[in-house]
Amino acid sequence: MSKGFTSKDVLAWRQGAEGFLKWVEDVKPRIPSKKGGFEVFKPTGFQVEAVRDALAQDASGKWLHQTIAFSFPRRHSKTTLNALLVVWRFTLFGPNENIKVMAT
Repeated sequence: MSKGFTSKDVLAWRQGAEGFLKWVEDVKPRIPSKKGGFEVFKPTGFQVEAVRDALAQDASGKWLHQTIAFSFPRRHSKTTLNALLVVWRFTLFGPNENIKVMAT
């Protein structure tokens, strides 16, 4: 059972890459498992690095990138990571988000 989240948690989750990674850690999104059923998504080192690069911000908090493209080998969670980023943005940054996703 998950804990209740506070407005302090929500504010922390809005802090760029570290906010996204904290959101993943706190919310514990479940994804399809290779063994059947579901498992908690835990980003690997290269995924964490890619998220930090993609969600980089300047000193004023402005995003450095308007377009993000992940290029990983097959079966390295491109679609999962993109889907989680979309859910994170839409749920924490409001209805005016304009997000387009493509994974190859």
